[in-house]
Amino acid sequence: MTTPQELALVAKPVENGFSTFAILELLGHRQRIGHVCEVQIAGTSYLRSLIFNSEGELCDPQFYANASVYCITPMPEEMARQYVSRISGFPELRELPGAYDSEIEIEE
Repeated sequence: MTTPQELALVAKPVENGFSTFAILELLGHRQRIGHVCEVQIAGTSYLRSLIFNSEGELCDPQFYANASVYCITPMPEEMARQYVSRISGFPELRELPGAYDSEIEIEE
């Protein structure tokens, strides 16, 4: 069975679209540091965000509508990694028990 993380990576970046390492600020309340790129989902533009985990790998894909973005601070990958290394503690990513135990049926 495909996980939501694997499905999220199927959304390919828009050709010649926005793609960079950056600090992404959402409505001025939440910051994500990693790689952001523009993707199309159902004909609408979104920003896909991949953040660094404690091993330095990009993970945890999330999509944000353009209206929720307060600020984007582009930077080279090395600078983004240095910025993340100064932050104490990484959020622990865990799957909810039973979250992927059953198939979702779609009625046609």
